[in-house]
Amino acid sequence: MRGIAAIAFSLVISVSAFAQTMSYYLFDGDSQKMYIVQGGVLQSTVTTFDTGYPPAIRTTIRLLDRHYDSMHEYSLAGAPIGSNVLPGGIDQLLDGTAAGNENYMAGCCGVSNVYRTNADWSGETIAFAAPSSSIAGITFDPVSGHLFMVNGSSLWETTTTGTPVANHSLPNSPSATALAYESSSDTLWYFDQNNGNNKVVQISKAGAELQRLTVTGWPGGTNVFGGEMASAAPPVPALGHAGLLALAAVLALAGVVVLRRMS
Repeated sequence: MRGIAAIAFSLVISVSAFAQTMSYYLFDGDSQKMYIVQGGVLQSTVTTFDTGYPPAIRTTIRLLDRHYDSMHEYSLAGAPIGSNVLPGGIDQLLDGTAAGNENYMAGCCGVSNVYRTNADWSGETIAFAAPSSSIAGITFDPVSGHLFMVNGSSLWETTTTGTPVANHSLPNSPSATALAYESSSDTLWYFDQNNGNNKVVQISKAGAELQRLTVTGWPGGTNVFGGEMASAAPPVPALGHAGLLALAAVLALAGVVVLRRMS
């Protein structure tokens, strides 16, 4: 029965610090850079193109121009694949996300809508009015089917048609940008433009901070707003932070009960 207690203990330890298991792609379009971060370490830096900010990442990276003028495609390692011309007409688009066969994008500085497009960023339409006119990060959660957005220290959760679900304040007064969903842990990540401008932060979907990592090798002085991890739904809904804690507690209690019966 000690095995049950050991399992429960290991679960509690794993909950205390979710390891980043998926590459976090960050984009500074004004510097024409893509940064690939894994476990708090800068793995590589890729030169992209001017004002390339909103990403949609599936088996490749489709990076959109901030003005909706063009889309450039890259491999997950950052190798160029090709590009398409788009009609333009929108400005200040900062972040995007893949959602099934569609993409969503939002922006700052008076961009008052969330936009929906096809998977290749074509066919732009207004999806709904954004919860803020300065969205600095957007991502899609395939478990709930909801969108999450950040602006500074606020986290919003909505349906894909804009119905509000939740709104949370983020701790530690961040300037949260480049929001990403990590399917392996069923959590969210953002880039903190404050607090040294070199932090990636993992949070629960209720906005609770899980870990804050200083990125080793970060070049500094960047303007990161686009951010995403590869879109991939887990085979079953993940338990998440609270669920794992509850499971650990149940297993620990079961071990205690069995040990009492044997004594």
